[in-house]
Amino acid sequence: MEKQLPKVQELFAEAFIELQKDIGEESARAFQSVATAEDPLAILLGSTAPSYDAKISRPLQKSYRGSYNNQIPQKRKAANYDLEGGFIRETVLQDRLRKLQNPPKYEGFASTNSNIASTAAYNKKRSASKVDATATQQKPSNPYQRKPPINIWSQIVDSKNVGIHRKEQTKMKWEDIEKEMTRDITSGNNASSKRCTCGSTEVEISGNVTSKNNDMTKVTTHAFLLYCSSVLVLPILSVFQERKIWKSNLLPSISLFGLLKVFLFNLLWMALTLVGGLALLPKFILGKFLGFNCQYEAHVVERLTAKICCLCFICPKVEIKGEKNLPPDDGSSPAPVYVANHASQIDLAVVYFLGRRFKWISKQSVRYLPGVGLIMTLGQHVFIQRTGKNKKSVSNLYEKSTIAIQSGLPMFFFPQGTRRMAVRLPFKDGAYRVALENQSQLIPISINIPLTCWNSMYPLCLLWGGSVNNVVLTVHEPIQAKVGMDKEELKQKTYDAIFSVLPLIGEEITELKKTK
Repeated sequence: MEKQLPKVQELFAEAFIELQKDIGEESARAFQSVATAEDPLAILLGSTAPSYDAKISRPLQKSYRGSYNNQIPQKRKAANYDLEGGFIRETVLQDRLRKLQNPPKYEGFASTNSNIASTAAYNKKRSASKVDATATQQKPSNPYQRKPPINIWSQIVDSKNVGIHRKEQTKMKWEDIEKEMTRDITSGNNASSKRCTCGSTEVEISGNVTSKNNDMTKVTTHAFLLYCSSVLVLPILSVFQERKIWKSNLLPSISLFGLLKVFLFNLLWMALTLVGGLALLPKFILGKFLGFNCQYEAHVVERLTAKICCLCFICPKVEIKGEKNLPPDDGSSPAPVYVANHASQIDLAVVYFLGRRFKWISKQSVRYLPGVGLIMTLGQHVFIQRTGKNKKSVSNLYEKSTIAIQSGLPMFFFPQGTRRMAVRLPFKDGAYRVALENQSQLIPISINIPLTCWNSMYPLCLLWGGSVNNVVLTVHEPIQAKVGMDKEELKQKTYDAIFSVLPLIGEEITELKKTK
């Protein structure tokens, strides 16, 4: 049976198509043979009799004047009346559909032969009956009528223009609508009444001002508070990084007091730079439109912050040797390029004691540190991406460094690229490429950090007159970079100069044990 089913379906489909063709042909022949007939049903049935009279078959649109007899003029039957309508004509309609077919306004109208007096009496009686019917019961609404959408705006406009003819209504302004909403919401005393008439809980009232819970002002405020509060958390990451640097068999491990000093050092650094950066932020934004910047002011904030942090937690004094080798800070072009060894976070603070203005080369992640990233952005320091696809970042490094040097602003490089206390890493090419391209002077600087800087009781030891080992900066003679010089030769010269005054880690540990 299942195998024969497709064939049966195919036969039925062919029969249906043939039936459609036959009906179409019969219809065409009927229209051609009966050209004068007005009734389409009569055409299909092949009858030539005319339909209803056109004048009588139209629906009544005027009231008939004459005597009152509660009857509607009857339509004349056509000759082919019995052939029209079929079973539909004999169907008994429901009451509600019969009322729609024969509207009440046509019921009870007088005939055309009645006089005017009878018509006036009828109209008077009919109006009185309408009033009684309206008073007793309300007219049922049409279920097929499309209802307009209900929203808060239509409610306000309708309530505002009650009793005014629709043609005379004027559109309300948005200010009037907002005032109306505010008045409606604030009219109640309890919390549930302070809600929008549309039922939304996203609209609140505070006095006479409306605002959304998730508006931009609150989002900005929360983001700002989160940014500022991160100053208390992110220094913990700096503690782990510094502890990792000093975690070596050749170095003394940092004590708990030393870890606390590292935390407070970074906390104070971020807090001071955050305050200074926020103070300079209006000038920075204004300078975008008026064509000035706040690089010098940002450098002043950095220098003061570094000196305060160093004097509070590292040592009371930073010794500078070979200060005569420092080039003058007169903004001459091309500006020099400073290179130094990188061993700890302390390097970033003590180099500001040189009293020279410069720009840093820093990794991109530093930009997002609270305070530090803000002040470095305001100072327009150079950020690079150290990992991944960083070709664009490296080219940006050389481009911005060249612009700074040609404008008389020195660049400061840590050619080792990262911090190492117990290992002397080789130098990278960035600083030397910039110096050769601009034919600048290379200024080697040695930073000698004592091994007891974190574990010492400074600044508490000052209360009983304890001794403290100071950080020592040694400025070596400048090396002029010229076109055609070997880059590797420059790297070796600066490398030898920087580490020539730094003792080996093993020798430092031996001297430390002797002092103990």
